[in-house]
Amino acid sequence: MADAVVAPVLTQAHILHSEGADPAVDRYVRENARVRMIIVFVPTPEAAPAVAADLVEHEDVALIELDGGLGPVWAAKVVEAVEGRVPVGAVMFGAESLKGAADFARRYDRTS
Repeated sequence: MADAVVAPVLTQAHILHSEGADPAVDRYVRENARVRMIIVFVPTPEAAPAVAADLVEHEDVALIELDGGLGPVWAAKVVEAVEGRVPVGAVMFGAESLKGAADFARRYDRTS
């Protein structure tokens, strides 16, 4: 009887913005037989590109998903930072959800 072929574990990362977060500490790993998921919180959108590049370089991440709160500008900067080595997906808001997204932003706006 032939040995069963075991598929390699897919490592994926999810990057989320959370004011005051420390990406070195605010990091969670969940794993099963097929998927290893690394969830990392960044303190600012500006921190996301460096965190993404580090995940690809040191954690063998095969794909990155970004929180919609980072926005398209920072999503593009993450794509640039990983230099095409892995796919990058980003949650974006459809027009029908703009009012809800604006309400959410107002609740967490620390500048007013």
